[in-house]
Amino acid sequence: LWRRTFGGLGEDHAYGVAVSSDNKDIVVAGFTRSKGYGKGDMWILCLDTEGVLAWERIYGGGMDDRARTITATPQGDGYVVAGTTQSKGALEGDAWVIKIDQDGQQRWGQTFGGKGEDGIFQISAHADGSLLATGYTDTGRPEGFNLWLLKLDAYGNVIWERKFSKSVFDAGTAIEPTADGGCIV
Repeated sequence: LWRRTFGGLGEDHAYGVAVSSDNKDIVVAGFTRSKGYGKGDMWILCLDTEGVLAWERIYGGGMDDRARTITATPQGDGYVVAGTTQSKGALEGDAWVIKIDQDGQQRWGQTFGGKGEDGIFQISAHADGSLLATGYTDTGRPEGFNLWLLKLDAYGNVIWERKFSKSVFDAGTAIEPTADGGCIV
C-alpha cells in the first residue's frame, strides 16, 4: 500500500514496531548513526497510517545505544522501549528500558546488568502495567551468556529476574504472556 525510507548517510536500522492503542500511529524503534549524540543512538519514529512521519526522537549518549523492541502500554499513555546502552551503564553494555509518552518524551529510564554485556531483545506489556522482557546477560557467568528473563513494574523496577543456560550463548529473542500469568520464551 505504501513504502517509506527514513534515515541518512549513516547506518540506520529498524528493529521493532508497535501500533498505538487507538490504531492511529505506527511507532518504529531502532538505531541510527545518521543522527544523534554519539556513535549510535536509540531512534524512535512515529508514523501515521499512511506512513507520513509525525515525529522522531533520539535517545542516548556518546556511545552505542540501540532500541531492539517497543510495545504500546495497555493504558494508552505511551510506549516502552528496550535494548542496550553503553552510554548509560557499563562500558560493555547494559540493558536499557525507557518509557515514552505518545509524543515521544521520555518519562523514565532504567538500566539493568552488571559489568559484563547485557541486553533486551523483546519486551511485552500486561494489562496491569507490568512488563516482561527477555534477552541475554553474561553477568555472573565466567564465559558466555545466559538467557535472561525480567519482570518489571510499570516504572521499570525489577519485580523478579531469572537466568537460564544450556550452552555458551543463550538468549531470549521473543516473549509472550500466557493466560495463567506465566510466559513463553
